[in-house]
Amino acid sequence: MKADFLLEIGCEEIPSRFMEPALAELKKNAQKAFEDARLSYEKAAAFGTPRRLVLYITGLSERQGDI
Repeated sequence: MKADFLLEIGCEEIPSRFMEPALAELKKNAQKAFEDARLSYEKAAAFGTPRRLVLYITGLSERQGDI
């Protein structure tokens, strides 16, 4: 079975010039963490505002893949 996963991080105000790199790193690191944990997913997306970073994963498997 698959589910969606939403992670919202509240933070101090992030200057706009840092938003794009921060969101790219959030997505990249989350993808690596899920792959290292052998958790498959369909799509990863990162969104944000100056005070919020959001990671949205669709189709995240509820069980680890076989070794």
